[in-house]
Amino acid sequence: PTNIAAGGAINVTFLDPAVHRGGQIDVSYGSHQTNRQYIRLDTGNIANTGIYGFVSFSNLTSRNFRGPGRNDRHHIDFKFKKDWGLNSVALAGSYNNEETAWYSTPTLQQWRNQGVNYNLDGNYTFGDPNWYKSWTTGYTDLFLSSPDRFALTKRLTLKVTPYFFHGSGPAGYGTTTLPADGPFYSGVQQKTAPLAGASYVQDGQVAAGQLWLGTESFTGINSSLHLDLGHHRLTAGWWYGYTDVQVVEPFAALDQNGNAASFMGRHSLKLTDGTRLAEWDYHTITQTNALYLGDDMSYLDDRLKLSVGFKEVMIARNGTNNQPGPQYKASYYSAEPLPRVSASYRINPAVMVFMNVQTNYRLPLGSSLYDAYNNPWDSSYYQKGSNRLKDEYSISEEFGARYFGKYITGSLTGFNYNFTNHQVATYDGSVLYSINAGGMTSRGIDAEIGTRPWHHFTVYASTEYLYATTDNNLSYGGTTYNTAGKIATSAPRWMAGSGLQYDDGTFFGNIVVKYVDREYSTFMNDQHIPGHAQVDLAVGARGHDVGFVKAPSIRFNVVNLADKHYLSGMYQVTPTAAQAPQYYVGPMFACMVTVSAGF
Repeated sequence: PTNIAAGGAINVTFLDPAVHRGGQIDVSYGSHQTNRQYIRLDTGNIANTGIYGFVSFSNLTSRNFRGPGRNDRHHIDFKFKKDWGLNSVALAGSYNNEETAWYSTPTLQQWRNQGVNYNLDGNYTFGDPNWYKSWTTGYTDLFLSSPDRFALTKRLTLKVTPYFFHGSGPAGYGTTTLPADGPFYSGVQQKTAPLAGASYVQDGQVAAGQLWLGTESFTGINSSLHLDLGHHRLTAGWWYGYTDVQVVEPFAALDQNGNAASFMGRHSLKLTDGTRLAEWDYHTITQTNALYLGDDMSYLDDRLKLSVGFKEVMIARNGTNNQPGPQYKASYYSAEPLPRVSASYRINPAVMVFMNVQTNYRLPLGSSLYDAYNNPWDSSYYQKGSNRLKDEYSISEEFGARYFGKYITGSLTGFNYNFTNHQVATYDGSVLYSINAGGMTSRGIDAEIGTRPWHHFTVYASTEYLYATTDNNLSYGGTTYNTAGKIATSAPRWMAGSGLQYDDGTFFGNIVVKYVDREYSTFMNDQHIPGHAQVDLAVGARGHDVGFVKAPSIRFNVVNLADKHYLSGMYQVTPTAAQAPQYYVGPMFACMVTVSAGF
């Protein structure tokens, strides 16, 4: 369950544990010193209790494909499950710990001047804002879930899924300098106390890494009753969620070599009077209650299927701004009705037509509630908080046909999405605004076609035409921009992909080409990045079982085979080109070999 996305959602499902004891090992090595190890262990039936489980562990290390910095990730997944009759209980979880180096995000002019050589700095000079260690990101999170199913009667089933998530970690965003003796500001209050514990002072200044430090917890339960009445399968459910988010933006003092006691948020700079220096400090609690009803219907020997549903989502968000100033408490309340309907009809075994109409919503970002100041330098605004934003709301219609032929499969889908109260975060000078951009329309056509295997070869191709527009003028910071009718940012007109695959059971391989059309990076459409294409390749072979070694395989993957250098998307959009949008850079050539085997 989510309340932060008005578009589509992706469900991630854990595999069930294997029935027999065993496991799998993968080892990969490749470009940019990429090194990955993965192992999965299946317990089989534990002591004849009917409980089956698996635990997997992976470790990935690499250096950045451009510029300085290294990445390190440790990840654990597990699931234990017991079935009896039509009932089941399970406990699944994930643990992830990672430290990730940042990539520079150039403006268009910087990209034209330096290309892939525009990077963060690997050698430190005092107060260097592009010192790569001050851009390090680290995050640790734990997710637990218990998807349980109970057959109350032959027709009535109860599903209950309690869950828990906790995550915390920093994101660095550069180096700055602070006067060792002040003055400083905390909110709107001026502080005269000097810094305490600065490790290195040069010309009366202290260099410090700027950090965003977040701690978040999500706890909740999703429960539903399902009643099977033959042609009707009724669903009634309730979701309750409790979210606790704390964010602070402290400073980490750097020594003469650019190192900090901790870039992970510990040992942050304080004044001698005990005040912790911070650009932002807020705490938000959000409670969600959602009630939903649905009916899945099937007629004409399952050729006609209808589904109707309704969900009412009620949100209460309350928080505090912990920096001294005119704002202390902030709150936001909303209730959204979310109806949906879908239908499909199988004309014959090969042809199906379908349609659906759905609604969705997105809450304003929690951070948008709060005033933020240019602390510790002064008490001017970095962001003006607002509780007058409204939920973004979307209505989507899709319709089309699918074909399942003997030699060819394909589909053609038309879509139309309408968004109201579209949310945009953008800058006006140095002040960040979260604004209501009014309406946005997104419509187009998706088409895809693929072949059944022919002499072990298959071919696949897809394309999408997208026409997404901003429907209103944007007004903020005292300026109105004539954006009505302009193409939406990050919305390519065309996207296409095609692939050729071979698989005879022993040898396999594929080559894939993807194309993305140009994308605007400003609301006024006066700057864009050009379209780009990328070719990826994979080849490999599978072996027969040898003793306890099961299904050994080796595969070789190449990313960006032609080593094309291109801008891949928007890091920061702006109203006009004069505010210099920033961009992500696409991946460069890389190859990797992976050896895998079960046991």
